Amino acid sequence: MTHAPSLYARALALLAAERRLNAPAISRFLKLLRKHRNLSGLTQILRQFQRTYDTTAGITRIEVSAARSPERLASVLRKRLGKKAVISERVRPELIGGAHVRINDAISIDASVRRQLQRLFPSVM
Repeated sequence: MTHAPSLYARALALLAAERRLNAPAISRFLKLLRKHRNLSGLTQILRQFQRTYDTTAGITRIEVSAARSPERLASVLRKRLGKKAVISERVRPELIGGAHVRINDAISIDASVRRQLQRLFPSVM
């Protein structure tokens, strides 16, 4: 990759902030990546762009996983964090019970029964 993904992500974020991130701009951006043989890094660039954009816009991304439907926990988080929270819910039966919450890919709270069992019996699990 010619340039770091964060550099490309910042360029996209600047366009978005100026409200100039439209279809022709994205097309030019992709042509530029192809020209410099950087298309393989597109996933990294988009992930970094999303983080940069979210930070600028004050958006909090939360992933809530639970053994059963995490709707109740998600609704509590929505009320506490307000309209700038984007919450995705996942059902993961392997957690056995409890929940796992990830905030902005930075903070991870594991309150699952599976994790508690791993702490109690590290050699078994």
